[in-house]
Amino acid sequence: MLDELATANQALEEKVQHRTEQLEIRNRALEFSQTLLGNLPVGVAGIDSNGMIAYCNSIASKLLKHVCGDVFGADVAASCDFELVNLIGQVRREKSSVTKMTFGDSSYTVLGRSITFFDDEAVALVFLEVM
Repeated sequence: MLDELATANQALEEKVQHRTEQLEIRNRALEFSQTLLGNLPVGVAGIDSNGMIAYCNSIASKLLKHVCGDVFGADVAASCDFELVNLIGQVRREKSSVTKMTFGDSSYTVLGRSITFFDDEAVALVFLEVM
């Protein structure tokens, strides 16, 4: 009986070790993805199905401060200007959109795409500076 318990315990410890290794790999991949998005030479923002700005890299954050005030966690409809609210609505309806916007003294091409995330429709925006 003790041998059976020891064998079962060893098998359980091996499963836990394997699962821990898998989680560490996934965590490193997630950290890499976040670092990559955060350091892209373009602005990237994500708006969840409730209209909240759920992700903003540093470039998008600087741009959106011109039209939203508060950025991360902001309710787009309540905080942002009409042009951005309309763009997000257009992306939700048409699934994608390309438009031009001005932030401060610079012009940007804004690419919008509707994405499904955990059965919710979110919007991804990419801001490319027009040179």
